[in-house]
Amino acid sequence: MIKNLLTIVMVLAALGDVLAGNNPKKRARLDVRQQKFSRAEQQLQQAKAEAQLLSGANTRHFQQPSKQRGGGNSVQASTLTFLDLGQSVNAFTSIGGGRNYLSVVPELNAVALIRRGGPTDPGGTSDNPGNKLYMDLNTKGGADGFWQVSRNQLFNNELYDISTNNHGPRYPQGLLFNPPGNSDTAQAFGMAITRVLDGTNDAWGGYGRGWAKLLQGSQTKQTLASSGDVFHFRSESMVSTSLGSVFTIEPEEVIAGGAVSFTNRVMVNRFKYNSTTQSFDSTTVYLPFSNDGADSASDVGNTAIAFAPDGLHGYAVVAGYNKNFSRPFGNIPYFSRTTDGGDSWTDLKPIDYNKSTYEKGNSSPDKDQFRDSLFVGNYVIFTDTSIVRADSSTQVGAHPVDYTMMDFDLAVDKNNQAHIFGMLCVGGFGDTLELTGTGFFRPQNGSWNVHISIKANDDIGRATVISANQAVQGCFGDCAVTGENFRELNRPQIAHSADGSVLAFCWSDTDLEAYPQTTDDNNGNPDLWMRVMKVGPNGELSMNSQNRNLTKGSDRDGLATQASIAPVLLNSATGFEVAATMTIVPDYVSPMAALPVQHLFVRGISVPSASAVDTFTVPVSPALIILKNNEVLAANTATQPSLELLPNPAGTVFSAHLTNLKQGPVEIRITNLLGQVVETRSISSESNQLNVPFNLRKEPKGIYLISVRNGGQTTTSRIILE
Repeated sequence: MIKNLLTIVMVLAALGDVLAGNNPKKRARLDVRQQKFSRAEQQLQQAKAEAQLLSGANTRHFQQPSKQRGGGNSVQASTLTFLDLGQSVNAFTSIGGGRNYLSVVPELNAVALIRRGGPTDPGGTSDNPGNKLYMDLNTKGGADGFWQVSRNQLFNNELYDISTNNHGPRYPQGLLFNPPGNSDTAQAFGMAITRVLDGTNDAWGGYGRGWAKLLQGSQTKQTLASSGDVFHFRSESMVSTSLGSVFTIEPEEVIAGGAVSFTNRVMVNRFKYNSTTQSFDSTTVYLPFSNDGADSASDVGNTAIAFAPDGLHGYAVVAGYNKNFSRPFGNIPYFSRTTDGGDSWTDLKPIDYNKSTYEKGNSSPDKDQFRDSLFVGNYVIFTDTSIVRADSSTQVGAHPVDYTMMDFDLAVDKNNQAHIFGMLCVGGFGDTLELTGTGFFRPQNGSWNVHISIKANDDIGRATVISANQAVQGCFGDCAVTGENFRELNRPQIAHSADGSVLAFCWSDTDLEAYPQTTDDNNGNPDLWMRVMKVGPNGELSMNSQNRNLTKGSDRDGLATQASIAPVLLNSATGFEVAATMTIVPDYVSPMAALPVQHLFVRGISVPSASAVDTFTVPVSPALIILKNNEVLAANTATQPSLELLPNPAGTVFSAHLTNLKQGPVEIRITNLLGQVVETRSISSESNQLNVPFNLRKEPKGIYLISVRNGGQTTTSRIILE
């Protein structure tokens, strides 16, 4: 299976590089690791042979969890309608890159789709429509009959003499930008951002931007950043804040000789509109993501950025690999936080759901609870045809399991709490394989959509399994023609209400009852699925009772390739509505670079308001994930204790939940904002976790800081007494 996956990934990388502009970064990573593959394959065969000799004591056979737990196929939303928005040229317009090209401004009731041109756009096929970006606009919440198709041309690649091999703007992203306090739709902006082939660095690189007011007849302005000047390459996330800034995030990468290499830092790009010059001024903050600057010290799979409704609190998240921290196959999320609207950012911190070397030999109850909910657990044994779940590391042939985050999205709620919605797959098995990178995983051994939250007042990850995927990765175009197809994962996405009170988690997954797939990892007939979550006043979370198959029974049941969700929900009479587009890709009839892709706007995906009765009936009690501080990224392996205060805010009574402790003394100190010490504790720890109760009945209401020192490391958090 691994060998087949390797072949598929290499073919797809070459396809994107030569025909359609797909990301050559993956190909470069595979080339670097190709020499390691033979050894890893040999180790895998040895492990399987070893497993055949086992007596099988106390083992539980693992089967594809999606087929065991793929219920909910009959649970549907309200009736949906699909509005035709015409075609784009090139399937990679909306697949395989950033997904923020559908945008909503609920206060203006406006929806916009930013896409590459198609045969029905001005000029049609005679004027290279794929070299331009168009915006379709609807100011009636997406209602039928009110779409202004090709309303604005936001970028024209042909204005630049950049390459004889001019394939146009690639993987476009875009949004509607509404200046703070504006209520006039005509004064809002449409904005697009895209990769281009700018003729430098072997044709790769380049970063184009275009924008125009929604005022009828407003002139489009655009600019191009050459890859010879900056290292822009693959922006994957784009967001507009309530304070009037637009942000994108991307790994900084160098393109040379057809290969792409990560420079060991992540770029947070900020754009602010300048009314004097009528342009967007840009600045960049660099987030270090490196141990020692050595080759392949770190690598980045996906990135995302999001802000709370106040525009001040935001998060930048990277799903990546760091050789001094992550295990093989173990892409994990790292996050940075801002509290000043993006002026400054904290260092990246890892949320590690994988078991460290220390934890694999010791008990880690909180992390075990989460990993057990993934149905594979901590250890497996290879059999001749599958894997067997092992109860402990002491069983003969047991190998530790690592999980890798393949794709994710990000939102921030009204309490400034971050929500990561990502797809975890079974990755490498400890020392069994030495390969790294997102191209290597085993979808047949399990894939789950997982919600990870981070509160604004601490740095602890909390995880909940939302669903087990029934299929993982689809093949579209014409999979019988191996050189002219593409693959897409389940694309987890989050849409949130403008006030941050409700979240809608959406993903694409096959209904196996209606569309049995031919292989374990095929997702060739995906439906659109959803689960909704309510955010309480003190950060409490609750969900509706079941996942909903939104498109089952509709006239597009199983026919749409993938869905893209606007990051913000539209307002409706009963709550909210998800704005979504679906993509229809025909069978291969021409080079993929010119393949027409049909866009459909989806109406009728209703989401209840936070005040809806009997809707959010399932309390969310996430498992804690031990989170390590940035000393690890600085080559300091010291482990910092983790601290969670519950409840928070509190009356006078609360508990300090301590994890990741080393045996020995634990010093706890509580101070007020004047620096005065109000209570101290000295405890001897015999395990890696403690629960310590407190009662501050003699102290006035307000904010207090709690510091925990253990093993030479200190963690500080705050508690609010109400």
